[in-house]
Amino acid sequence: MGGTGNTISGPGASVLGGQNNTASGSAAAVLSGYGAHASAIDTAIAGGYISTALGQYAAVLGGFGNTASGEDASTSGGEFNDAHAGTSSVSGGDLNLSDDFGASITGGCDNVTGTATALSGTCEATETVSGGLDGVATGQQSSVSGGDANEANGTTSSVSGGQDNRADDSSAAVLGGCYNVAGPLGPTQSTCSSPAETVAGGQANIASGLDAAVGGGSGNGATGPDSSVAGDAINNAAGDTTSIAGGQGNDAGGFVVGQSIGAFSFIGGGDGNVTSGDNSAILGGHSVMLSTQYGTYPSG
Repeated sequence: MGGTGNTISGPGASVLGGQNNTASGSAAAVLSGYGAHASAIDTAIAGGYISTALGQYAAVLGGFGNTASGEDASTSGGEFNDAHAGTSSVSGGDLNLSDDFGASITGGCDNVTGTATALSGTCEATETVSGGLDGVATGQQSSVSGGDANEANGTTSSVSGGQDNRADDSSAAVLGGCYNVAGPLGPTQSTCSSPAETVAGGQANIASGLDAAVGGGSGNGATGPDSSVAGDAINNAAGDTTSIAGGQGNDAGGFVVGQSIGAFSFIGGGDGNVTSGDNSAILGGHSVMLSTQYGTYPSG
């Protein structure tokens, strides 16, 4: 219907514009682009350069050299990506292969979902920002997944969320929080302008304290301000700036009638341990209760 050098050979197929495009599948459609080929039933190509839609009902929205070879699969940007499995998708990046049913890749380079061998080729500069506000990815193959004003400046670096975090070194990563820096230069500010709680993984964990964090495990809580639990199970860092490295059923500090107890205390592991003295530390053990300020267990 438009463009130059286009070919329509499939029954009910159409090419609306572009150059050297082909619609050979039944009811296939090419809207624009260059060198596109929609070859299966009800495939669609919206644009891009040398895009290919091979799977039934597949779609390529744009990019360079992208392929949607799975049924109901789609690629929407980047270059040399392939959504190969049924209902799979690739939304950007370079040389990504989505090869598991319903799987998706949002960017990067040489990524694979499923058990297939990675596509061959050389990665270009494939920075990815997949969500959040005012995110910046300047490092080659770096990514920002969300949050507010985060920066991934190092090669293959990443920031998952939080606020005003920076991953400056190569392969550096910041999972969340605020004003955190993975790199040689310190943060520009030490006070967060909004809560920045982080749960990095695990199951049924909660970080409800201001700027609190849980690394993983199960049923852990970082409920005090600036508190943290690294992992294991059913631990609660409830006091101000308290931390628990692991173990089970441990409690570090808390608040009684609004009064902080056990602030800056630490529990390394064990089970059933409790710190209520400020700046106290329990390295391990069973059902140890430490209420002495600056106290340690074992002592020494």
